[in-house]
Amino acid sequence: MLTSPLLTKAQVGSVNTDSITKHHFTIGQISFPPKPNSLVTDYTQATLSADEVQKLENKLDSFSNEKTAQIAVVIMRSIGTRDIMFYGTSLAKRWGVGYKNVNNGVLVLVSLQERQAAILVGTGLEKALPDELCHQIIQTTLIPNFRKQQYYTGLDGCTNELMKYVLAKK
Repeated sequence: MLTSPLLTKAQVGSVNTDSITKHHFTIGQISFPPKPNSLVTDYTQATLSADEVQKLENKLDSFSNEKTAQIAVVIMRSIGTRDIMFYGTSLAKRWGVGYKNVNNGVLVLVSLQERQAAILVGTGLEKALPDELCHQIIQTTLIPNFRKQQYYTGLDGCTNELMKYVLAKK
């Protein structure tokens, strides 16, 4: 549930998300994309290849089918000046990440332009994934790989770590 800067401005590529903005919904003054039909959503349409998205999707879908937890990954070009924790929490609730009765959802949210990432954990997983551990995963897995523009490697490693700790507390 902690956030960390990920990248230097020089490492963030220019991407266009104009094609998705017309599909967003708004709560108050915050615009959210509609719930996707997948667990991995790259709204930049350029950070991960289609093959990389599919590999992550297959892994997370298989894990979700075990009903242990549901992990979703969202890559945004920008969330603007919004607080990433507030935005991520609102998005996870709106989309219904996790299983309702046990609140076992995890959202890995990356905002490239703001160079921020957050791991948001449902209350049913807070013992398995405490804030300190999520911060450590961001610092040791996401950031080093993202700085090398190895986005898939960072997200694959991050989700592997999350799954490992969830299963250890099962």
